[in-house]
Amino acid sequence: MKHYYQEQRKMDARSGRKYATTYIKQSPEHRERTQQSIQTIYDKVCAARRTDPTVKEWSEQPISRKHKRREGALKGVPYTRWDCIRDAHEQMCDLGHDMTVSISNRWCLALEGTAQQMVWCLESEYKPNQFGVLYDAE
Repeated sequence: MKHYYQEQRKMDARSGRKYATTYIKQSPEHRERTQQSIQTIYDKVCAARRTDPTVKEWSEQPISRKHKRREGALKGVPYTRWDCIRDAHEQMCDLGHDMTVSISNRWCLALEGTAQQMVWCLESEYKPNQFGVLYDAE
């Protein structure tokens, strides 16, 4: 799924950290579309986890051995697919912050092979759907 951004902004590393966070800056219109997409997937997976044991098992699988938490009580524990979906939802929908490259990368690993992977394109490449304009449809 294509998502459009204006720029990627790398922040300075915080004190005591070896890494710097890179944020994906979007226009309000494209940010809203990304939030809606994340919210829809989050809601569907959340509901399916409660009723379908196969989805629950799938969502609890680690995305890879090398993607592990760096700090906190769960330091060294691999991210699961559900962790990745929940992190993106919290970042964009609950907190309303810009998406980070690391969260986006984990999202793509969690949903690898599906149409829900995030493909980031510059907004200058965005071509709006002209169907509504051509046929007076809303």
